[in-house]
Amino acid sequence: MTRTILYFLIISLHIRCVDPIDLVDSDQAISMLVINGKISKTNKKGYVAVDLIQSTFNTDRSFGVTASEVAVVNEKGEKLVLEKLQIGRYAASETAAFPFVYGKLYKISVINGKDIYESNFMELNISPLIQNSALNFTPKIDENKGSTGKIAISINTVFKESDKNKFLKWELLRSYQLTEQEFSGPQGRKCYVLNNKDDKLNEKLLDGRDFNVNKPFDFVVTDRSVDNLFAEGTYYTIIQEAIDFSTFKYFQVYNNLVQRKGNIFETPPGPMPTNFRCVSDSTKLVNGYFYATQQDTSRIFIDPSKVGNPKRLCPVPPVEFNACPVVQCCDCLKLKNGTILKPFYWN
Repeated sequence: MTRTILYFLIISLHIRCVDPIDLVDSDQAISMLVINGKISKTNKKGYVAVDLIQSTFNTDRSFGVTASEVAVVNEKGEKLVLEKLQIGRYAASETAAFPFVYGKLYKISVINGKDIYESNFMELNISPLIQNSALNFTPKIDENKGSTGKIAISINTVFKESDKNKFLKWELLRSYQLTEQEFSGPQGRKCYVLNNKDDKLNEKLLDGRDFNVNKPFDFVVTDRSVDNLFAEGTYYTIIQEAIDFSTFKYFQVYNNLVQRKGNIFETPPGPMPTNFRCVSDSTKLVNGYFYATQQDTSRIFIDPSKVGNPKRLCPVPPVEFNACPVVQCCDCLKLKNGTILKPFYWN
């Protein structure tokens, strides 16, 4: 998500169509620290993750940042220092001495060289639970591509009287099975490509302020065409979060940026909101966002026979100078999050 936002910020600074749109002051936009963080809590544990990226606008490049310290701070001023997992990525789990408590306030603190960056305090929200999830398939027969169609995945949930926030956000992770096979060769290893964010860039949002409490409702969290990655079985993991109004507005602006197609009738993009600031130097640019929420998760399996038995991706005929034009057909471990170890939940 961070990298996508950076690309749109850069494009908006360097391309001028009709009237200029100042997402940030282009005279100052030489370099900017982008901080994105989230506290997520389930029934089992609480977890905090922070990403640090330095955007260098004059070269249109960005890179991960190694900070002196990244910490989450509670309203008492106590802090939990995050561990560096890789360049630009920090994380920690809650501890007995520093638990994440619903209804309490937390902020992110980053010490980067001589500069100190802090987010606003954000309340850890309780989220409604997913009651169930369902799949709907609309077939469409294409003689050239086999049986294809569209799927819609919906969840059922309900707001309770005690729910403070009625803004919901969903993230979808897609996992699928793929069998290696070179052209004119036998089938090879079975691979599982796990937990990649669904290829729709937008964040699914719902303003539920007008919804009745204690009345369950259905909501479509994704709809998309069936492709060959459904051919051997697919799981969708649906993550539901409750967010406050300011976080809802942030992701609305984000969606407006990533969904743009260049149409002059589209709503003009506004500046990306941020709840971070540099407390040591107010002239330093900073962007990004931090929020805290409970997560509820549902997983749904999509059997190929339920979505028209689409054709497998592999094998793919060779092309000139390339006997294996689709690399995963020969070595599926080259795919992001590819593994030959069958997940415990797989049918």
